[in-house]
Amino acid sequence: MEKIAVCDRQTDARELKAKGARGVIYRVSNNDNPRLNPIPVANLDDTNYQSLISYITSTLNPVGCILQSETVKDFNAPIVASFSSRGPNTIVSDILKPDITAPGVSIFAAYSPVAATAIG
Repeated sequence: MEKIAVCDRQTDARELKAKGARGVIYRVSNNDNPRLNPIPVANLDDTNYQSLISYITSTLNPVGCILQSETVKDFNAPIVASFSSRGPNTIVSDILKPDITAPGVSIFAAYSPVAATAIG
């Protein structure tokens, strides 16, 4: 039977996968650190984590499943971060808008672990 690991600290998911876990559930206090994981991961706050632990400890054979991800549209888009600017400034015309903006926060993107981090 395949196993889902339940951890109250951020144990490396690669280590859990090497030990046979097919997924992991972490207790986290701050869900602000996206990371790449080789297996499906769920982050629970303290309240939900305690509910899960209660279920696990009160059930003879606790069962869990990992469902396929669902895309959720962000209805706040295309709002930029408060420290960014959309321009032009309608109040003070002497302040210029940037011609290029970037999201700046909560960016989760692909990268190569073997790519150079600096050039030169």
